[in-house]
Amino acid sequence: MSLNIIKEAKAVKSWSREELINNEQRGRRYKYNSSIFGGFLLTAFNPSFIPWWMAIGYPILLTGFEWLALAGIILVTLGHFLSDFAWYSFVSFSFARGKNFFVGRRYELTMLIIAFFMVSLGIFFFVKGAAIYV
Repeated sequence: MSLNIIKEAKAVKSWSREELINNEQRGRRYKYNSSIFGGFLLTAFNPSFIPWWMAIGYPILLTGFEWLALAGIILVTLGHFLSDFAWYSFVSFSFARGKNFFVGRRYELTMLIIAFFMVSLGIFFFVKGAAIYV
């Protein structure tokens, strides 16, 4: 995955301004150009959606129920939706403001840092997992 990120970062650096504009215009002609519909599709077909709710979401709802019964479930659900709304608003704002900031060398450097972090995280998890068997 990190190698693909590095490869993409190098490829994007070589794109001309006309190619970037053409790609952006092609995105505007997309049939389902709705962030709400796109978010729905992403959530509905996300393979981690069901395991997340089974492993994390359900225990959190159960804790809310144990503390405040039905009101606890409502508060946990409301808190979850509000935190999602805040996070996706921040992401949306960042993308709108950052589309002209992360170009060229800045984009490449950012992607290389992300790739390095992913490799480091992978090594950490591998070492930690292998330590169990030693």
